[in-house]
Amino acid sequence: MDTTISSECVVDFRPTLYLWLSSLLKREPSPETLAGYRSAEGREMLAQLATVPELSESMAGMIALSESWSDPDGTSLDLAVAFARLFLGADRHAQVPVYESVYTSENGRICQEATSEIAALLQDHGLNADGWSEPADHIAVELEFLALLADRANTTGDPHAEQGQHALLTRHLFLWGPKFCDLCIERDTSGFYAAAARVLKSALGREQRRLIRPN
Repeated sequence: MDTTISSECVVDFRPTLYLWLSSLLKREPSPETLAGYRSAEGREMLAQLATVPELSESMAGMIALSESWSDPDGTSLDLAVAFARLFLGADRHAQVPVYESVYTSENGRICQEATSEIAALLQDHGLNADGWSEPADHIAVELEFLALLADRANTTGDPHAEQGQHALLTRHLFLWGPKFCDLCIERDTSGFYAAAARVLKSALGREQRRLIRPN
C-alpha cells in the first residue's frame, strides 16, 4: 500500500486516512499497489477505516471496488487513463483541477495566494515546499501535510501541530475540498476516483462537525 504510517491498531485513524488519500491523488496506482488492497494488511486497513461511523458508507464502496479487481495489470492501465483524464488535462471536458488556487483565486489560475500560504504554513512546521514535486496547494500535498500534522499531534501532543491542522482545514481544505470531491464524483468514469472522493468528502464533513462541536 502507498502509506508509510502503519495501519496496525488505528487508534486515531486520521493520519492513516489522509496519507492514504494523498497517495491516491498523487499518482496513478501501480499493479503492486492494487494487489496490496487485497493483501491481509490492505484489507485490514480498509476494514478499520470502515469502522468509523462517518466513513462507513463511503468506505464500503471503496472496499467493494477493490474486491472486484481480478487483473491488477489491466486495472492499473485503466486507472492510469482515468488519472490522466481527470488530473493531468488529457481530457479538458473531464478535467478536475487539483490545485487550491484554481478554486479560491479571482483569476482561477494555479500558483496564486493559496500556494504561498500553504508554503508558509509548511515552513512554519519545519517542512519545505520544495520537498514535493507539485506546488504546495496540490490536493495531495495538503492531505499529506494534514496526515503529518495529525501524526505529530498524536505522538507528541504538540499544540502547534493541532493549531496547524486547524489552520489547514479551516483556511484551506474546507474552502475547496468539497468542490474538488464533487467534480471527481461527477466526472470520473472509472469509479475509483469517485469512490476516493466520497471518502474524502465524508472525512472533511466529519472534521467540520468535530471542530464546531461545543466543549
